[in-house]
Amino acid sequence: TQAFAKDGSRPAGRASICKPCSSLASTRSRYGLSRDQIAALEGANGVCPICQRHGQKLEVDHDHKTGAVRAFLCS
Repeated sequence: TQAFAKDGSRPAGRASICKPCSSLASTRSRYGLSRDQIAALEGANGVCPICQRHGQKLEVDHDHKTGAVRAFLCS
């Protein structure tokens, strides 16, 4: 149940969608990306394209003026 966020408005007390899927849906909605576009931007095995470190949580890097997504980078 740790994979599901708490939600007091639901009978089971948990959200109906897991945290990773909720995060993916939020990213897709916020930046207008398809699942295939996200998969392509995330690259191979979560490796940051700048520092080449593995296993980092990758964040969306985007242009604040146009909203265009450039890449997924580690913080």
